[in-house]
Amino acid sequence: MAVYMREQELAGLRWLVVSGAGREVFHALGAAARDSVRKLVDSPDEDDGLQRWLWSAAGKEHFGRLVGATSRSCGPQLAELAALADGSGVDFEELLVMNLRGDLGVEDGTGCSDLGWRSETAFVAHNEDGSPPATVT
Repeated sequence: MAVYMREQELAGLRWLVVSGAGREVFHALGAAARDSVRKLVDSPDEDDGLQRWLWSAAGKEHFGRLVGATSRSCGPQLAELAALADGSGVDFEELLVMNLRGDLGVEDGTGCSDLGWRSETAFVAHNEDGSPPATVT
């Protein structure tokens, strides 16, 4: 199935409308948003603390368990994120850390809320607050 993409603007924001098969759509979306995704992943304000934590022994163990549980319960969604990472030219695990940072239990300064879980029902309530502004002295 072919991928169809239309770029629009909504309230001054870039809005991409994409349709097609799941993985192909996410690959195309990653390619279209390559600069934005790369900027986020490369931003030291966004992930330095997370990267330090991820490279620690406790971080590696915790992240590995989280990825395992996520792949068992959300395999298709992880495959879509992998396609987005491939399309945008970023490392899958880097992008996964950025997406799961609110669920890792690591204070990263973003104030990000990702997921509320109630027994068998999940409520996605993600907001991208971004890093706090730098203090000017």
